[in-house]
Amino acid sequence: MTAVVLVGLVAAALALQAGEEVAPPQASPSQGSTQGSTQGSTQGPTQGPTQAPPSDAAPSDAAQSRVRLPGSLPPGSTSGSTSSGTAAAPAPQALAPDRRLRRAAAAGDALDALERAVAAGDRAAFTDVYGGSRAGRLYDTLTALPLSGWDLQLVATESRRESTWVGDVEARWSLAGFDERQVDVEVDVTFEQVRHGAATIITSIAPEESTRTPEWLLGDTTVRQVRDALVISTRPALTDHVLAQTRRAIRDVRQVLPDFSDSVVVVVPEDAAQLEQVLGGRRKSYAEIAAVTTTIDGTIDDSAPVRVALNPAVYRDLEPLGGQVVLSHEITHAVTDAAISHAPLWLVEGFADYVALLGKPVPVDVAAAQILQQVRRSGPPTALPSSADFYSSAGGLGASYQAAWLACRLIASRYGEDSLIELYQRALEDDDIDAVMSDTLGTDVERFTRQWQTYLDQLA
Repeated sequence: MTAVVLVGLVAAALALQAGEEVAPPQASPSQGSTQGSTQGSTQGPTQGPTQAPPSDAAPSDAAQSRVRLPGSLPPGSTSGSTSSGTAAAPAPQALAPDRRLRRAAAAGDALDALERAVAAGDRAAFTDVYGGSRAGRLYDTLTALPLSGWDLQLVATESRRESTWVGDVEARWSLAGFDERQVDVEVDVTFEQVRHGAATIITSIAPEESTRTPEWLLGDTTVRQVRDALVISTRPALTDHVLAQTRRAIRDVRQVLPDFSDSVVVVVPEDAAQLEQVLGGRRKSYAEIAAVTTTIDGTIDDSAPVRVALNPAVYRDLEPLGGQVVLSHEITHAVTDAAISHAPLWLVEGFADYVALLGKPVPVDVAAAQILQQVRRSGPPTALPSSADFYSSAGGLGASYQAAWLACRLIASRYGEDSLIELYQRALEDDDIDAVMSDTLGTDVERFTRQWQTYLDQLA
């Protein structure tokens, strides 16, 4: 299953922007990500050379352990015969099995050397193996991150010309203190043997076209960490501001959930296009949103690493209070694992806004202007917002967020904040919202909906 994407369209934050409104993204949420206003170990230093041996050398044990090529044949085997026994014409650029295995072994040695250089903090060894123009930048990013594992394994190779080939490489990594398990993403690695008998080097590492871009492949990156907050940013001018607002957001969450112990990773890409690459979204699907919370690999298991990703073009234009509401909302999603839950979205989004707006100097008639205007015009909605009401293509999206916020605000005022928290936390684990409401509030969805409708009438 894929993760729910909780995107950063916080109605109350937008209401603070002098009437300006952020358009929703052009994608609908699916299970495993949430829509809203929003392990291996590292190898220690090793002795010996870090550069790969000549490609004609016999495969090393280390290289063989990092290679799993499908359909590999041992030297001397034959392939490509027809049913009549005559040899079929080889495919273009096809390699003899022994040559293919030597290339795979050389690539495995190069990947192994790259890993050792990162683990040892050896910049010179890293750039000896990685001859690409971005080698120094990648090394700086990898060594700045709190990696607890960064592993590369060759999956398949494709020849481009005699001395150059591309490998599909499975990259696995995790961030110490932030991730429960490793992330697994495939990247394209270009290998080259500059001359016969010379060592094989790496000339580029790039994300595969159809996969998400790893956070360590974003380019010139600044990494800032303060205790339980980590910011990975390609926008230096925003980095310290985002870190400060992230720390404030954590305090906002602890004001309501004092016992939560999760840490938070916030990613600041270069622009909306790079945000789409990080999230694996369609082109322009996040162009108008401020932030997104989702699992980094799109999975929905309980240990999936979660990231809050900002759209700098939108976030930087928010006033400080609006930006704080956005981050507090998204970090509520992140630390409560909302991206991997089955709770109704009105509760997920309403609770996040409840946390983000609590104690903020935002009047109700401003924070809920759209839904109250709708009530004055045509009466309250006939039902609590459905999942479809939070789709980016839905009309009245801002009103749906505000209606959800007011539902949670009503629960806190009528039943107590502790009851709201219990309802939210249990609903994250149990998809029978009627049963959960009955246990925590002594009511059901139908009766609560009538209370909420009366509440909206009173506020309007």
